[in-house]
Amino acid sequence: MIQIMSQRSVVNLLEADPPKTHHLIFITSPDDPFAFKGTIGLPALAKSFLMLGFHDISFESDSHIGPSQDAVTAALKFAEDKEDLVVCCHAGISRSSGTSYVIQSQRTNPKDALSILDVNRHFPNILIVKHGSVILGKPEMVELIRDFHRRANEAQEQEL
Repeated sequence: MIQIMSQRSVVNLLEADPPKTHHLIFITSPDDPFAFKGTIGLPALAKSFLMLGFHDISFESDSHIGPSQDAVTAALKFAEDKEDLVVCCHAGISRSSGTSYVIQSQRTNPKDALSILDVNRHFPNILIVKHGSVILGKPEMVELIRDFHRRANEAQEQEL
């Protein structure tokens, strides 16, 4: 099972559950990796821990560090054969959902992998998905996420 959440939520989860219960992919800003209170202690609370540092951008940039193919490869390798996996980023919306979708697409087909996403909460980072689609050889992932983005935007407009 993959859980997608914010850094604040993962602090609460790992402090409440018995130590060493969850594997954690911690996606953070390269500028200030442990900005949220309590996050610096997460490696000791996790069963295993992978920290990835990149900004939440969906395009290549010279001024920001974006998700790289190497980072996505590292997440896929880390997640192999791991149950009780938590993937978190600042808000639990874009980087963590994109990474989780790629991981789930490795485990199953990309259409079924969409089931881990919530159209009212998640907006997967498209650059992460693009890298994942290349690594996994599943180009359909990109169009599935673009369609998911359209549905997420429609859901948001209906709330307004």
